Amino acid sequence: MKLEDRRRDDIDGIRGIAILGVFLFHLFPKEVPGGFLGVDVFFVLSGYLITRHIKGREMNSLRDILLFYRRRLTRIWPSLLAMLLSFSPLLIFYGEDRRQAILRSMFYSLLAVSNVFFGLHSSYFDQEARLKPFLHTWSLSVEIQFYLLLPIIMIAFKHTRNEKLLCILLIIASFLACYLKLTEFPAYYNTFLRLSEFFCGSLVHFISLRPQSGLKRSVPSTLSFFGLLWFFLFFSHNSTWHVPGLGCAFPCIFTCVIIKSPDSFVNNYVLSSTFLQRVGRISYSLYLYHWPIIVYYQHILDKSKTMLFDAFVIVVLAYSLSYLSYTHIENKERRAIQGLSKLCRNYIYVLIFIAPSFIFMYFIFLRPTSLPPASTSVLEKELMIYNKQNIVRQSFESVPAWKTKCGAVQSNRTALIVGDSFAGSLVSFADYIGRKFDIVFHIWTISACSPLLNKDRVWLHAETPHWIDVVTSCGSIMQSWFHRVNESKYDIVFITGKWKLYTFREPSESPKIKMIRLFKDSKEGNVTKRALLTFGTSKPNIEAERQFFERSLKNALMHVSGITNRVVLVSDIPALGPSVLSCEKYLSFKKRLQSLKYSLGTLVEQKIKKTCTEQMSSKLSENLKYTNNITKNISSQIGIINIQPTEFLCKKSSRRERFLCNLRVGTRIIYKDSYHLNDAGGILLAMRWIKHGKSTLL
Repeated sequence: MKLEDRRRDDIDGIRGIAILGVFLFHLFPKEVPGGFLGVDVFFVLSGYLITRHIKGREMNSLRDILLFYRRRLTRIWPSLLAMLLSFSPLLIFYGEDRRQAILRSMFYSLLAVSNVFFGLHSSYFDQEARLKPFLHTWSLSVEIQFYLLLPIIMIAFKHTRNEKLLCILLIIASFLACYLKLTEFPAYYNTFLRLSEFFCGSLVHFISLRPQSGLKRSVPSTLSFFGLLWFFLFFSHNSTWHVPGLGCAFPCIFTCVIIKSPDSFVNNYVLSSTFLQRVGRISYSLYLYHWPIIVYYQHILDKSKTMLFDAFVIVVLAYSLSYLSYTHIENKERRAIQGLSKLCRNYIYVLIFIAPSFIFMYFIFLRPTSLPPASTSVLEKELMIYNKQNIVRQSFESVPAWKTKCGAVQSNRTALIVGDSFAGSLVSFADYIGRKFDIVFHIWTISACSPLLNKDRVWLHAETPHWIDVVTSCGSIMQSWFHRVNESKYDIVFITGKWKLYTFREPSESPKIKMIRLFKDSKEGNVTKRALLTFGTSKPNIEAERQFFERSLKNALMHVSGITNRVVLVSDIPALGPSVLSCEKYLSFKKRLQSLKYSLGTLVEQKIKKTCTEQMSSKLSENLKYTNNITKNISSQIGIINIQPTEFLCKKSSRRERFLCNLRVGTRIIYKDSYHLNDAGGILLAMRWIKHGKSTLL
């Protein structure tokens, strides 16, 4: 039997290493920061195996292509459908808005376009990813899209004499599109920018190696050994630099080397080991189940960090469900392709497997609730109007960065909101004000990047995984919006930011933080890719850094106020801690059980009462007090408008130096997480700002 025709245990071993890398990255993102590159390894393997499959069969007609599609989809969809519906009952622990978003992601996953859905709404590396149980289906969508595309390419170029050259040209085209940024769609989720990885695998199939003798036989073993070594090096290295692109080139290359060295020591004894084979054979099911288990486990049990015991429980659950899925759905589905009757019988097995989920979903999500509708309040009505508009964020650059248009449909008055992720949480705020005052709003936001012009540093969270991308993109994007202010002549410019994150915190307030100093090119004055990373292990000069922040903010505001008619500076919001998500979970759970006329236990009621008070007692940190005072004083000096969210979301408590800050209004939570308002919170802030007469200057 030819090498290309027989089943290879070492490829299962590569799958095993890839899925272990992804699994460990999701469990311990700090300890295994490069584990997500296992997905790129899967793409290379898929390109190789599918190309081998297609070339081993004659595809000359539409019928052949459709038959190929049927085989691929019956391989992927039953397990995917079973996974989605198996976890759907746990949506009871999410609030209404987040639950609707998750249900939409399930729908797009089945349509094989979830990469588009997630690409338009989030980043793979942001903190909110931990709240999306089906985020990992983006790679399945990319893979299915490749399956749909490859047979067409093969038939279109079936008469070409040099298939290797065709693969090389397609790889180069994909790389160039990535680096030239020919598309505004996020690179990480972009199928076209991932084609280089798939066609690397295709290229391996077309490369034929002559049998070697003597010393030359040791070359494949040596290359395989170094390929395996590079796998572990990249998995332990923070390789978010240019992914997709150069950051994943080396893992892809060494995957190709290992594939092309089937008789090496590494392939025969390491990759073909029993452990890696078993893990590799259930890798698809393990990939499907591991991420939802992690998300739901951490969300339901309020786990912000995975400890060893938590990891043990998650691994046991993931392996158990994956093994059941592999043996009862995935593996049977493969054998059932040979006969239609078996195929139908196995679909019945799938329906039996997921029937309880269907029944549970009906009673929990579709059965009319006995509670009075919450849409009677002004806030709820405005939220319904906002949600009907389906405002879409457009992404640009290589990091979580967005451009959004909202507010009035058409108007001579225009406004711009610019800032970090806090600006991104004010879309509903801008939309409400825009509709009330007939203003068209544009929003530019980039995560972890403050809108301070002429700065030479960026402050990032300790857990920011894409810091190098932020460093290289922050300066250029901020300059872009400044030039846009010059060219577009906006009537109003809102400048926002989580200001307290960009000044030194007191040592007691924060763990280690990263400081990125941006070096300027002496000739062009542009920010280069050189960066110095240091950690806040020593006590910083807090006063000096605060003075620097004050100067930078004042310079930025003076620049903008000299160009536009109105400038609005939005100060910080109070951070309410992890109880935000806990409250959302318990309130949703209580509401659903009450709709089924079930009573809650005493412990659950006590938990809700403890975490879900409408107004939480909060002591504003010294850093928040400082930034609020600074923004207020600078606004007064320059003569611009200042919005202090603490004035509208909090009130002075009877207890000394404490405030009562809104966590929710009725059953509607107004925070997306501890640091950002959600859509309801943005509308509430706008309504209260207008109610207090603060918006008359607009």
